[in-house]
Amino acid sequence: MKYIDRCTKLFTVVKSIILFCRHRFQLFVRFIIIFIFCLLFVYFSSVHYYANYCNNRFQQALVEASQRKLWNVNVGVQSQFMPILMPVCDRPKYLKRVLDGLTRVDGINETLLVVSQDCDQAAITSLLVSVSSSIRVLILPHTPPYFSLPRYVDTNEYATSANVKFLLEFAFEYMLADGAILLESDLIPSVDFYRYHQWTYQHLLTGNNSTALSIHSFNIDSTSSSDPYSLFSRGFDSWGWSTARTRWNWLKSQWTKYNGWDSIVSRRAKQDGWKCMIPKLSRTRMIGLKGINVNVRLESEKKKFEEEMYMSNKTIEFHNRKPNILSS
Repeated sequence: MKYIDRCTKLFTVVKSIILFCRHRFQLFVRFIIIFIFCLLFVYFSSVHYYANYCNNRFQQALVEASQRKLWNVNVGVQSQFMPILMPVCDRPKYLKRVLDGLTRVDGINETLLVVSQDCDQAAITSLLVSVSSSIRVLILPHTPPYFSLPRYVDTNEYATSANVKFLLEFAFEYMLADGAILLESDLIPSVDFYRYHQWTYQHLLTGNNSTALSIHSFNIDSTSSSDPYSLFSRGFDSWGWSTARTRWNWLKSQWTKYNGWDSIVSRRAKQDGWKCMIPKLSRTRMIGLKGINVNVRLESEKKKFEEEMYMSNKTIEFHNRKPNILSS
């Protein structure tokens, strides 16, 4: 009889433990589900925030431009100059080198650097303010939502995509510029960077029969013997490029919030018969060898980017010269 009582008590204890564990496990599972749901909510709402945050920034920028007399906001920039558009977040070490390079660019005093500052780092702000003594700069700052937490869950490619789209939309729909240049904050420009994009815009991006979608700056195979006037067609990349307002409607219709926007543009441009023109002589040097789309680890690869790839530090005469378009 005592044995039966002990077994009954033991059974009751085991049953209680099982019920307790099952209840706690159910609570744990519910917590995990809610936690994942919250993460997804924060992530997707952050992505949509980036896709829509720019609406009020446009008008604020126009007000500042009018106050500083950067251009006539009533008629727009048109062909007066090609603005240089730069999305900026962190990595002040790279940014300083890029800004130093911009101060040496031929014709930089004729244009305007428009910055989408996607952070409130004091070091970044200080660099942008300090360079304004030698370069005209329009800074459009904003603070990432949720303390930038989504960037620790996924890459910040969605933020890059939104900032590039924001800058292009501002340049073409609010500044009314005929052409604009995109320069990432880890690309050092050549001395002739601005003149090169002006020249290629006039010859390759104007005219009703032109099939050029974009003019690019970077070529890893650039050497000291590369012809500065030769270009060839290749896939789209985001390492320094320019385009025209007449191409903006097509580009805008291809934009994506989540995936690699530059890869999608490259694929669809080829499908629609557009050409993305690459120079034989590189007009930018990549110094951000670790990022969203780049992760150079081997010393031999680093050497190719930093030493072997040639970028001229001299001005180049473009007057009365036409682009030499190569088949490959």
